[in-house]
Amino acid sequence: GEYLNNVAIDSNNEAYLAGITFGKAARKGTWELTYQYRNLDANSWYEEFPDDDFGGFYKTQAPNAGFSGSGAGFGGGTNVRGHYAKAVYALYDSLTLGVSYYRGELISEVPSGSNSTATHMMVDLIWKF
Repeated sequence: GEYLNNVAIDSNNEAYLAGITFGKAARKGTWELTYQYRNLDANSWYEEFPDDDFGGFYKTQAPNAGFSGSGAGFGGGTNVRGHYAKAVYALYDSLTLGVSYYRGELISEVPSGSNSTATHMMVDLIWKF
């Protein structure tokens, strides 16, 4: 797990991550499974630094909402909480196939009461050399 407290700000200044990983896809035929729950308050960190694949859906853009994009739509950054899961299988010692799943929602929805949940999946084929 990880915990962050931005002492320079008085509100919406905490972030945490709790998760577990089983295995390591290092050799042919091995697996790696990861699950994490993430919570990043809007003022916890610079909005440009967190994983931009983990985000929520903004109906409109609000100033200082932790949104690192422009206009409405999906945005990574801060002001988001939710789940991350990943499964990796080593096809060969130097080639892995991974599937990542993200499900995030805004902590402070923009506009208030909107459905801000965003889910997406990514598939990676990684060759290590």
